[in-house]
Amino acid sequence: MHRHYQTILLFIALSAVSLKAQTQTLYILHTNNTNGALENCYCPDNPYGSVEKRVPFVNDFIKEYPNTLLFDSGDFFPVSPRPYLDSLVCVAYSELHYDAVLLGDQELSREPDVLNTLLPIINAPFIGTNVTAPSIDGMVKHLRLEKGGLSVLVLGIIDPNVFKYYPDPVRNRMDISDPVSSVKSAISDHRQNGDIVVILSHQGEAKDRELVNLVKGIDVVIGSHSQSILANSWSSGGPIVAQAGKEGYYVGVIVLKKDSDGNLSHSGYSRTMSQPMPDSERIMELIHEYEEKTGHINRNKQKYMNKQ
Repeated sequence: MHRHYQTILLFIALSAVSLKAQTQTLYILHTNNTNGALENCYCPDNPYGSVEKRVPFVNDFIKEYPNTLLFDSGDFFPVSPRPYLDSLVCVAYSELHYDAVLLGDQELSREPDVLNTLLPIINAPFIGTNVTAPSIDGMVKHLRLEKGGLSVLVLGIIDPNVFKYYPDPVRNRMDISDPVSSVKSAISDHRQNGDIVVILSHQGEAKDRELVNLVKGIDVVIGSHSQSILANSWSSGGPIVAQAGKEGYYVGVIVLKKDSDGNLSHSGYSRTMSQPMPDSERIMELIHEYEEKTGHINRNKQKYMNKQ
């Protein structure tokens, strides 16, 4: 009997050690530069889907991996204001349940009253660490998220140079401070021990790479504006600089692993929204609604449908 109890105690002790040594895993899905594209453009050189494929992919991914955060780094509106399409894009984004969204120049170029009407539809936190825009409701400077036992500090920056060619009324309704100084200050003020620091960035890949060299403490930069893409699987021991292309053709996937000693490793890839992937019924309804009310149907789409 004494040996039996010793065996039980040894099993409990080994189990405790095993649990302590377990690696915590966090998944991040990220998008950028959707540019108002709700569906495949049916372009011969880019025969990929967009938000109509993204919604089922993201929902299925989160069902399989509940420890997942979803971010967007801006320019989800089309380049030029198209009020009806802008509103449908917000409805489409509401189907995705983003954990945080950064507004890009294409959003911030819209009139504040338009943004204050449309953005609440998305039902997500909007982050702007280095942006002060009093006329836009609800933007926060930083955000802390808890997922799978891990704490994530989320910051969001935009480069003032992206507004270089915008008219004065657009540039004058916001104050944009230096991104590097803003990130340094925010990390110093808000980072807690054990936080994973994620930067949503709207400044382009080159400046994102400069940022991680200039600022210590960044773990992930999820970029936009340059519309770059990580086309192949990758892994890295240093800070991640990621982007997921344009027009909704891709969803970026980042896998973060933190061991019991606090060491962080990561890998990632971009998932192409390929034509055979299932469509979201809700997004297809929005697309049909847009076509019926505007009469605008992509000619490439008409050719594709005629061949089916």
